[in-house]
Amino acid sequence: MSNLVLVEGEVGDPIDFTITEKGLPKDLTAFDSGILVIRTDDEKTIVKTIILTILAPATSGKVRWNLLAVDIPAAGSYRGQIILTGTGITRKTWPPMSISVGRRYD
Repeated sequence: MSNLVLVEGEVGDPIDFTITEKGLPKDLTAFDSGILVIRTDDEKTIVKTIILTILAPATSGKVRWNLLAVDIPAAGSYRGQIILTGTGITRKTWPPMSISVGRRYD
């Protein structure tokens, strides 16, 4: 089962992720920016790179993906990883999350 399930071309409410460390929300105060990198299931090719917003208060550990239709890759299975950066620091979520995108039928 995928950690995140999307449908091609669909938009809706933003998606919030909570970054945790040892089961508690990670304090993101030291970070200036975040991205979600979506790769092919074998993790060899980057398909999308999406800018995330660090939500206030940063101590909540929350980042937001303001979902746009163009952000969603074609139907298939992918791996996603959130990368946070600040002055002299970079942190990646591990393990990468599984993302499943279904075909849109209209």
